[in-house]
Amino acid sequence: TAYKPHNSPRRLWPISNEPDVTRIPRHPRHRCVVLASDGLWDAMSSVEVVEVLRDYQLLEPVRDPSLEGEFHSRLNEALRKILYISTTTRLSSDNI
Repeated sequence: TAYKPHNSPRRLWPISNEPDVTRIPRHPRHRCVVLASDGLWDAMSSVEVVEVLRDYQLLEPVRDPSLEGEFHSRLNEALRKILYISTTTRLSSDNI
C-alpha cells in the first residue's frame, strides 16, 4: 500500500516531504518575500508578519551601504518578535 496514493488529493495526505509551491508574479509594489514554514503561517497571517516588518522599517530598500549593519540589526529584532508572537502568544511551538 502506498503511503501517499497518487490518485488522492494532496490535502488528504497526512504528511509529505514535498513542498507546496505557489508562483506569484513579482510587481513593483511588492516590498519583500517571506519564506517560512507552515508553522509560522499556522500562527500568524501574512498581514501580521508584514506589520512587524513595517514596524521595524524593513520594507524600504537600503540605499546607503553604510546602513546595512543597522538593517540587519532591525531584521534580527523583527525575526525575534515574529518568533516570540508565533510561539509564545499563539502556542504554536511544535512546528516553527
